[in-house]
Amino acid sequence: GSGIWSSSNAAIGTVGSSSGGVTGMGQGTTTITYTLPTGCVATTTLNVVPPPSPIFFGPNNVCAGACITMTPTVGGGTWSSTSGTVANVGSSTGVVCGLSSGTTVISYCCTCPWGKTVTVNPNPAPIAGPNTVCTGATIALSDLTPGGTWSASNGHATVGSLSGIVTGVTAGIDTISYSQSSGCSATKIITVNAAPSAISGTPSLCNG
Repeated sequence: GSGIWSSSNAAIGTVGSSSGGVTGMGQGTTTITYTLPTGCVATTTLNVVPPPSPIFFGPNNVCAGACITMTPTVGGGTWSSTSGTVANVGSSTGVVCGLSSGTTVISYCCTCPWGKTVTVNPNPAPIAGPNTVCTGATIALSDLTPGGTWSASNGHATVGSLSGIVTGVTAGIDTISYSQSSGCSATKIITVNAAPSAISGTPSLCNG
């Protein structure tokens, strides 16, 4: 406990004289020495390697319940997440899956550890409203999460982008989505049923 730390090449790595904390300064090799007042020493050789830059590519955001993929620029590393309750990551795949809203740091560790902060955005509340509509008729859908916009997946129904009013167009199945600016969305399957053909006949009738 009474020794002094030193580095043979401060351009490669420096060391706190009393702490032993080493900082990599440049690529190469340096000798770290611990010297006692008696003059006795212990040494270790330290290799300082350059960090791969950038270490990996991938999105900064993911929705809860969805997954994204990180791609490393070098091989041989393993992936980890600082908050496994917010998002987890496959240790060998780099596939990040959002679990709950918040932030976590996804790290890829090979020779040097590097991290990327990923934000998990919450999904909107489930869409409320009927599941069916007739052609030519309308239903109203709603979502408790404010600020989203509505859209329909195909031509079986239309929906007002701000109102959530769905109009049946042709018989079939349509997916109605309510999307936030974060890219997260809630969806609802709507069945559009064909309405009966128009009623024909005499439009007036006498008593009896």
